[in-house]
Amino acid sequence: MIKAIAAAAAICALASPAGAVKKSARLAEPGQAFWSGKVASAAQAEKAIETWPQPARDAARALTAKYGRPDEISPDALVWNSNGPWKRTIVHRLAWPHYTYMTDKDFVENVIGYGTPDDKVAELTRFDKKVEADQSTAELSSRSESEAMNCLALNLADEIVRDKRGFADARAFYKKVSRLAAAGKSSPYLNGLMFEVHNDASPNPWSRH
Repeated sequence: MIKAIAAAAAICALASPAGAVKKSARLAEPGQAFWSGKVASAAQAEKAIETWPQPARDAARALTAKYGRPDEISPDALVWNSNGPWKRTIVHRLAWPHYTYMTDKDFVENVIGYGTPDDKVAELTRFDKKVEADQSTAELSSRSESEAMNCLALNLADEIVRDKRGFADARAFYKKVSRLAAAGKSSPYLNGLMFEVHNDASPNPWSRH
């Protein structure tokens, strides 16, 4: 599964305009990360993650290899701005807690500029609590173990907003594609964002269709 998702994540990239870092409650949970406001050096980034859990260190190092040194660091997070298709990418020291028998592994958060209509916010939450629509900043984010799985979640979130799927259908499709990835198969939903993103202006893409 790791190889399949890693391969998909490697091509999950589209051009993206510049975007500014904004601290939010979402970015501070869990682990209460705070942003230094300074460009991080490779040595500072490595120092920051030296006591992190191994999966979080692996994710941080993989994204550093892909995107270069992070723009900002804290004891609990590394952040890249305007990298690939993303407005912001964060690797967290602590995984999203599942409170179940499942292993906590959701260290990677990807954020895009995306205005979500009011009547779709609750449906997105019902689809996946790790997909968050922040209407105050016109951002949409997903948190999982990899960029590829975040692509999958955000692609399905966009289809929910556009009334192409309901939350239950999207949830079932997410599980189906996850199983395909575990079997070494790929999917366009894993390979990149399937809708247009404007990380600078953050318009509501659903309003154009």
